Amino acid sequence: MRKNATDWSGYRYSYLTVLEPSDRKDAHGRVLWRVLCDCGTIKTMDIREIRKQERAGREISCGCKKGELISRARTTHGMSAHSAYGVWRSMIQRCTLPTHPAWKNYGGRGITVCERWLNSFDAFWEDMGPTYRVGLDLDRRDNEQGYSPENCRWTTRKTNCRNKRGARVVEFNGTVIPVKQLAEQTGIGYTTLLYRLEHGCPSDRLTDTPDPSNRFTT
Repeated sequence: MRKNATDWSGYRYSYLTVLEPSDRKDAHGRVLWRVLCDCGTIKTMDIREIRKQERAGREISCGCKKGELISRARTTHGMSAHSAYGVWRSMIQRCTLPTHPAWKNYGGRGITVCERWLNSFDAFWEDMGPTYRVGLDLDRRDNEQGYSPENCRWTTRKTNCRNKRGARVVEFNGTVIPVKQLAEQTGIGYTTLLYRLEHGCPSDRLTDTPDPSNRFTT
């Protein structure tokens, strides 16, 4: 994280890593920054322009990737308006852009996108397209691992929310399951189950029929 509002040292934007402020300024007296490109080139650039390009969803380099990016832009897969393309793009941004609102829960804690998907929507669609249905969310089977064909699946919004990191879980009949799932399976209200857990109700009595005379089942 930057030390203050003007320190961008260490931030990464596409192919660029911000190194430090330079001794040069633009026409308005604002400091320009030295950045290191993946190709090894160090260049002085305007951090505001870099961030502007990033917010627009464009890939940025020292100029070495210009031809490649133009060529890629001209080669369209015809799915830029498809909902799955938005899912792919959002996945990339929250795992690679420190300024993304969800960065701290993804890229900020080490969640990555496999190289095959990181550089190609076509590859993502080849792997995930056959099982896609409108309205489904992209879900990771293991929330501590990154996005890859082996760890991803399409799920309903309810299942995705249930599987999110931090979801309340409980051990019941020898199995650890989300409290919301237990509520759905047993018909006991979610808030009732939470009340019982918070008041020390034994696991074998979590699904007892509510009884006003018993504090565990209220």
